[in-house]
Amino acid sequence: MIITLRQAMWLPSWISPVFSSSLATGTLTAVFLNLIFQIGMAKKVYIMVKPEIRSSDLLIDFLEKNGAQWGARPEVIAKACAAVNEFIEAVVEHALTDQDIKIEIVFDEFSLDVQLFYQGEPMKFPCDPPDLKRILDDKFEQLKLSCYLMERHTDKIKSVTKNRFVTLHLHFEH
Repeated sequence: MIITLRQAMWLPSWISPVFSSSLATGTLTAVFLNLIFQIGMAKKVYIMVKPEIRSSDLLIDFLEKNGAQWGARPEVIAKACAAVNEFIEAVVEHALTDQDIKIEIVFDEFSLDVQLFYQGEPMKFPCDPPDLKRILDDKFEQLKLSCYLMERHTDKIKSVTKNRFVTLHLHFEH
């Protein structure tokens, strides 16, 4: 129902300016719909995991469950699961840390961001492809493969280290 300027004059004086302008009415409608549907609101969840292989399954289930609740595209969640799985495998195989890993996942309608916080050895990015001739015998080449695969799964990846505290940021366009 559209209220015209003439009808708005019969409203109480404190509310009539809202209905006397289509711009004001449209703005009020947008704010109201945002409150109802939480459009533009980022969703954020956290989880702590131990550096163990079985943590990979826990994280994948966690990502898939939250991604489905948020309405994230399944292919974006699949890429995030692949990157996080590669990270967990690298941490375990190369003993990058022996302490719990905090994972923060933030989703909005434009992107999915996964941040991994741990204390230990950092992973180096960007990474050249590993030497396939030496990959079976060389642990460094195996770690390079993990880094390379993580880069391929993400749209952007960044690692920051300060006093052995590592923050690994994985960004996925939605």
